[in-house]
Amino acid sequence: MRLALLVFFTSFFVYVVANVAAVRSPDGEIQFRTAESLAFHQRWNVTEDLQVWPGFGLARGIDGERYSIFGPLQPLLLSPMIHLAEPLSQRIAADDAIKLPASHYVGVFGDSLQGKISGPRLPHARRFVASFEGPFFGALCVTAFFLTLLVLAASAQAALFGAAVLAFATPLWSYSGTDFSEVPALAFLLWSFYFLMRARGTQTSTAPLFMLEASGLLFGLACAAHISTLLWFPFFLVLVSPRINAVRELFRKSSLQGMTAFLLGAVPALSTVAVYNYQRFGNIFETGRYVRLETAKLYGYGFFTVPIESLYGLLFSGGKGIFIFVPIVLWALVSWRYFSRALPWVAKVILVGITVRYFVIASRTDWHGGFALGPRYLLLVVPFLLLPLAFVWQSGRFRTLSFGILGLCMLEQAYFCCGEIFSFYHAQLASNGLDVFSDDRLYLDWTFSPLLGLWRLTPAPFLLQVAGLGFGQALTLLWLLAVLCSLGWLKMAGNVPVKSMG
Repeated sequence: MRLALLVFFTSFFVYVVANVAAVRSPDGEIQFRTAESLAFHQRWNVTEDLQVWPGFGLARGIDGERYSIFGPLQPLLLSPMIHLAEPLSQRIAADDAIKLPASHYVGVFGDSLQGKISGPRLPHARRFVASFEGPFFGALCVTAFFLTLLVLAASAQAALFGAAVLAFATPLWSYSGTDFSEVPALAFLLWSFYFLMRARGTQTSTAPLFMLEASGLLFGLACAAHISTLLWFPFFLVLVSPRINAVRELFRKSSLQGMTAFLLGAVPALSTVAVYNYQRFGNIFETGRYVRLETAKLYGYGFFTVPIESLYGLLFSGGKGIFIFVPIVLWALVSWRYFSRALPWVAKVILVGITVRYFVIASRTDWHGGFALGPRYLLLVVPFLLLPLAFVWQSGRFRTLSFGILGLCMLEQAYFCCGEIFSFYHAQLASNGLDVFSDDRLYLDWTFSPLLGLWRLTPAPFLLQVAGLGFGQALTLLWLLAVLCSLGWLKMAGNVPVKSMG
């Protein structure tokens, strides 16, 4: 428990330092407005369009009102925070001496892109206060991953090394400073996986049913945050029992009991999403994206298609390649045999789950995820790709090399944190007269790669802007924080042995 609290609070601190502290994505703005409507009017509908993108993210329900097309969990969790923090938001807004970061879709869009606040300060203050939700859920992701590795790898130090990788060597660091719903979805997914592995780790013929029910409930909540989490459903389901180590064992009594327990947790949460959809659009499967097909095509919500450039783009492109934006994944894949030797069935199921998500996302016209850092829709597989690294560390081999790779990858992620991706892409649009969206050129062409151009921007983290740091200074500070945090974790762990599930 002591180490888990250490992981949570230190990662939360580093994430707060890197926090943009504003709403910059259109998806996040729609979610915030939904949460605001819940907080002040107890209604799910959104009355105002985005000024620069009218109609985006909203669909008209059967009652004539307009509703968010995104998952309901994030605004539901955010609304109490907005309501309770209203006195603080008003106080911040009333004091002109307090500097506020500009949210992009409040006031004049052009001014907001330049960091200027036009019009009332209160909307910006509300978004500033609410922005700390991202670091909170990011820290929950890291903590859940640490606890999971503690169960799997039988070493506190190996678990802390893996946690450091996820925290500071992946885009989770950057995403925790934004308002994307992938972060809370990943938090609930990882906590679901933790309870799943705890249940398998009991080494009994029947896994503790309450753990599996908790895992199912958390999985359902992850789906309520981001519907694409459902792609993990069959793979979590076949991992529920410690007695399942092959496909032929899925129909044993103990296995079926475990699956039933998982479903007892997941079905109620998933049912609430179905009811939510039905009450708005008259269809339990309709999220709002396809109420009007012409609107879906206009805003690029995505359709299934034959993957061509996307298969390459999700791996190697300058705008969305996972091996470019999360290069430590390469080291994890090289090390996969360590994971397979320790937990062969779990490793096989996880690898198939990762592969299925990759091909499903690649088969979508919106495979790139729009204005976001790297492969946004693959964020939900990144922690699972990293599992082997704890087992490499546990083996005692390549530790110097592993930490060296970690340090270099943390430098890259600190660089990404310093440059705000939404402003970067808007700058690309403004400076090029080309149709950069044709054939997904904006994401496939290295000319527009954030890896090459983010350094030209003012540092994005709000606290570092207030401190007056330049890009290089901000980069150095964030990298040192990540390195010191990782070293501190490993030193605190020592070589504490932990009971393994292997």
